[in-house]
Amino acid sequence: SLVSRALGRAYLAFCDREQRRALLDMLQRSDNQEDALAHDRPALLAGLRKVRQQGYALRAPGVRPVSGTLAVPVLEGQQVIATLGMTWIASAVSDEQAIARYLQPLCQVSAQISARLAEL
Repeated sequence: SLVSRALGRAYLAFCDREQRRALLDMLQRSDNQEDALAHDRPALLAGLRKVRQQGYALRAPGVRPVSGTLAVPVLEGQQVIATLGMTWIASAVSDEQAIARYLQPLCQVSAQISARLAEL
């Protein structure tokens, strides 16, 4: 799900407004339980603003609580073209520990990919 999973949330937070609007319009018609947040657009947009400000996304609370996922955007110029993430077992690593340990390396890999794309 683009609204409940970390990779989708990172994508939505960093894509341009027009693309986000089109994706959210489609998701509002979804009856998938994981897309339910798309029905409350103000709350979803507030959450996406937070993701954009912090530079990363986590999976929505309550979705597959056995594990956690951290995701960052991969940019080509100003355009998000992909997301990069990692998943861990929640009983072994908390969200806070994963952010402290792995956010910087994940961002570095994303930046390296973006730099290589700029060379093409």
